[in-house]
Amino acid sequence: MSELVVDVAEVQAFFLEAMSCGWGSDNMLAPAILPSKFGPKMKQFMYEKGIFRLIDTWSGTEGSDYSAGMTMIWQQGEPVWVMQYGGWYAEVAIPFLKLILRSMYTGRRFNGGRGPGSHNDEVFSYCNTVDQNNFANFKGEESIHGPKDRFLGFHRYSGLLLVPQK
Repeated sequence: MSELVVDVAEVQAFFLEAMSCGWGSDNMLAPAILPSKFGPKMKQFMYEKGIFRLIDTWSGTEGSDYSAGMTMIWQQGEPVWVMQYGGWYAEVAIPFLKLILRSMYTGRRFNGGRGPGSHNDEVFSYCNTVDQNNFANFKGEESIHGPKDRFLGFHRYSGLLLVPQK
């Protein structure tokens, strides 16, 4: 059996396209609740095109602002890339976070798989500190602050390519 080698630019382009239709999107179909064998309260978004499939799976606990998830890409049925993320956000910050992510994904820009380095509007402030910003190996932390610099949450994230690249 030959070793799968991927074109990292092609996988990255697929990630950005897929995520532009995902959780932060205006046009996303409601995520399906996964069967209980995957865990209660798990939600999933799946996008397929050509030889690629992306599945973004996340969960949180009722009564808690904490959540965690994993996004994985398969090429020809083989896992080739993964991103994990987790943290918490106050409910009031979620629409702003979706706006931030949507702008990056629809603009086809990668910055640790999350938002830009910083973004402010009249109410909220977003900061994304990326320690490594290579689609094949990245990690960082994002946060949102509200009025009077009130901390409204964060997510830590990391990801990497799972196979050799061209």
